Amino acid sequence: MSRRAPRSRERRVHAKSAAPPPGRWPTGRWHGLARHPLLLILSLAALSKASVLAQLHDHPLLQPEGGTDSAYYLWLAHGVLGGEPAAGAGHAFFVAPLYVYFLAGALAVLRSELGVRLLQIVLGTVAVWLIYRTARDWFGERAALLAAALAAATGLFTFHEILLLPAALDPF
Repeated sequence: MSRRAPRSRERRVHAKSAAPPPGRWPTGRWHGLARHPLLLILSLAALSKASVLAQLHDHPLLQPEGGTDSAYYLWLAHGVLGGEPAAGAGHAFFVAPLYVYFLAGALAVLRSELGVRLLQIVLGTVAVWLIYRTARDWFGERAALLAAALAAATGLFTFHEILLLPAALDPF
């Protein structure tokens, strides 16, 4: 019968400080963040999108006035709310009607352009989660977190979400 030699103190200290086995999150100071990295990514995405909206919502070049596309979509949405299911003056849409009806429905419920923009930010944050879920199913957890972080950091998505344009729904 052979006896095992007891492990030295140095070996025990080294074993405790070693990296966690694959598939386990590290413990310690950042334990809460490491346990829910997707929640952190989604929170940062929503916060950054809301920050951009707060900074740019009053910018004169982004207002739906005059002959801008946003003004035209808003005009069509108000036509739909007024009972014109087609295009306000009885003409057929020359644009895809999905966003017009989305905008009309959102305006009917939320009653403000700012509310619609906030709704678009929520949908953009949900899009980050959907990208995570899709990438996780196809490529695994690490790739999904990377894809979600990249989607959350895509400024073009965020910029379109604060405008009244169909591109705001594209990521969703």
